[in-house]
Amino acid sequence: MDRPLLTVSVAAYNVEKYIEKTLECFQDPALAGLVEVLVTDDGGSDSTMEKAGRIAKEYPEIFTLCHKENGGWGSTVNYGLARARGKYFKLLDGDDWFDKEGLNGLLEYLAGADTDLVYTPYRVIEDGTMAQLSAGGGTGGLPFNERLDFHKVADRLEPTMHCMTFRTEALKGNVEILEHCFYTDVEYTMRSFCCVDSVCCLEKPLYCYRVGRSGQSMSVAGVRKHHEDHLRVVKSLLAFRDEFRNGKAKGFLEGDKLLQVMDYRVGGMVNSQYFIYYLLGDDRSFQARVREFDRFLKENHPDMYKDRPVFVRINRLIGFHCFPLMSLGIRTINRIKKLYY
Repeated sequence: MDRPLLTVSVAAYNVEKYIEKTLECFQDPALAGLVEVLVTDDGGSDSTMEKAGRIAKEYPEIFTLCHKENGGWGSTVNYGLARARGKYFKLLDGDDWFDKEGLNGLLEYLAGADTDLVYTPYRVIEDGTMAQLSAGGGTGGLPFNERLDFHKVADRLEPTMHCMTFRTEALKGNVEILEHCFYTDVEYTMRSFCCVDSVCCLEKPLYCYRVGRSGQSMSVAGVRKHHEDHLRVVKSLLAFRDEFRNGKAKGFLEGDKLLQVMDYRVGGMVNSQYFIYYLLGDDRSFQARVREFDRFLKENHPDMYKDRPVFVRINRLIGFHCFPLMSLGIRTINRIKKLYY
């Protein structure tokens, strides 16, 4: 087979503790010619690529090692997509992995597939204990193994990259995301959604998403370090949403359900931006930051300004003067619910 069924782009930055688990499910001679795995070193400094190299030597027809200067997660996506030869394209973070049975099921479907998007469930796994915390990727009662009009069902699917395997040619030339920036997975998903016309849902979970690892972007320490990146992504998504609604975005496809998904997902990122400021509110400088963000939203995206969480609307009424008290409440909620680890 000249062209693989699937290209898996692995972002492998300083994940020496996890990379062997990540690549384990691909170490099967039967996958040669069916799957290409691009393991991209984003300027890392540990033994990740040394370990990946040993595996690649044993399975050279499956694994390709790529080395590039550090450019962040988004740059590995852009890099992998530009080099993908597979009929379909899927992302895999270097600390996560695929379920082997789910991978075999996906490949079986891809052999005869022509849909723009293949949607699969995922599992959320706690680092250390390896316990399954939850499952995602529900289909809202949609049938499995059937070609569906994406524009009619998009609002019933979870818009996260863990569920998504895209037809490569649908994305090439249409999707490019921010580099040198964290939190770009949402941008990748939303920009890619705009290139989709058809979808098929599969039943078997594929992606295993590890959470609770120290230093992750979803950890409190990670949020504190990269909160400006989150703001950058939010502003990029807000601009893209405006283009989308006006029908000017690359790959734009008409469809009310897509508009609903865009509003939901971008609105969620806006809410997260507020939440982050309150989460980090032990630093009083974030009181000025939340005021500035609120003013930006009101002046540039008034429709997104309106429907915000209750704690934001209450604070607006009193000029954000209760920020310290609200921040304490948000931090307490976070400790209980573990929204950020």
